[in-house]
Amino acid sequence: MSAATNAGWSTENRSSFASDAGIRWRRWMVTMPLLLLTCLALLWLSTAVGVGSVTLTPDQMWRTFSAPETATRLEIVATNARLSRALMALGVGVALGMAGALLQALYRNPLADPGITGVTQGAVTAAVAWIVFGPPLAPGQVSWVLPAVSALGAIFSATATWTITRLGGKVEPTRLILIGVLVGGVLGAITSIALLWADENTQTLISWLSGSLAAVTWQKVGMLGGSLLLVLPLTVLAIPMGNVLQFGDDVSAGLGQEVTPARAIVLITACLLTAAAVCTVGGIGFVGLVAPHLLRWWVGSDLRRLAPAAACAGGALVMAADLVARNLRPTDVSNWLNIPLNTAAVTLPVGVYLALLGGPFFLFLLRRTRGK
Repeated sequence: MSAATNAGWSTENRSSFASDAGIRWRRWMVTMPLLLLTCLALLWLSTAVGVGSVTLTPDQMWRTFSAPETATRLEIVATNARLSRALMALGVGVALGMAGALLQALYRNPLADPGITGVTQGAVTAAVAWIVFGPPLAPGQVSWVLPAVSALGAIFSATATWTITRLGGKVEPTRLILIGVLVGGVLGAITSIALLWADENTQTLISWLSGSLAAVTWQKVGMLGGSLLLVLPLTVLAIPMGNVLQFGDDVSAGLGQEVTPARAIVLITACLLTAAAVCTVGGIGFVGLVAPHLLRWWVGSDLRRLAPAAACAGGALVMAADLVARNLRPTDVSNWLNIPLNTAAVTLPVGVYLALLGGPFFLFLLRRTRGK
C-alpha cells in the first residue's frame, strides 16, 4: 500500500471518528436535558399528583412550603413524606447508576453491576451486622457510622473478589464476575445467619434487605446527600481513569497511567457510591446494570458522557419504580387476576419491582454477550 494511500486511509478514518464523536456529542446534548426533565417530572409526580391514599394538587403542595400555616396537617405530612421519599429515590438511583457505569468500565464487562460483583452484598452484610450486633439506636436516630461500615464492607467484598481472581493468574472480566457472584453468595449466607439474632427487628430488616423506601426520613436524605457530596471529588477523579482502564491494562500502561492505583480509585469510588445507597435503603439491585445500558448505545462508552447520563437514568428508574411500588398494592393485583392472596403487606418494596425488571434484562444481556 502506497504512502498516499496510507495517508488517505488515515485521513478518512480520522474524519469518520470525528464524525462519530460529533454525533455522540450532539446526542448527549439532547439526552441530558431530557433526562433532567424526566427526573424533575417524576419528582413532581411523586410528590404532588401521584395516585395514592391522599391526592394533592400542585396548589396544595406549594402551600405547604409557601404558607404552611394555611395548610392542613394532612397536606404537610403527605407532602413531606412524598418529597423525602422521591428525593431519596433520586439519590439512590444516581449513586447506583454511576457505580454501575464505573464497574462496567473497570471490569470491561457489560454484565458488571454492584449487585452481581458482590459489592452490594458486602455493604449489606456489614450494615446488617452493625445493626444487629452494634450499639442500639433510638427510634428515628441516624448514625453516620453506618455509611462508613457499609463502605468498608463493600471495599472488603470487592478486594476479596479481586484477590481470589488473581490467584488463578491473569484477571479476566468474566472470571471476575463469577468470583463476585460466589463472594456475594457467601456474604448472603452470613447475612442470613446474622438475621437469626435480630429478634423483633427481623421483619424490618427483611423489608430493608429487599430495598424499601417506606421508612425514609429527612435525616436519611441528608445523610445520603452528604455522602454523595463527599464522594463527588473522587468520582470526578475516577471517571477519566475508568475511561482509560476499559481499553485494557496494556493500553492503559502504554498511555502512561498507573494501572493498579487507577483501578483501586475506580473500585473504591464505586464501592463508596454503592455503600451510600445501601446504608439508607437496603439492597436495591439491577439499577447499576440497567441504567448504563439504557444510554450506552445512544451516547457511547465514554464515561465523561455515559457516567452522568447513567446517573440521571438511574435516578429516573428508581423514582418510577417507587411511584409504582407506592401505588400498586398486592391486594389490587390479586383482585385483577382473581387470585386469592393472603398477605398483610400494604405495598411491596421498590427493590422487588426493580428485580422484576432487572432479572429479565440481565438474561437478555447474558444471551447477547454469549452470542457475540
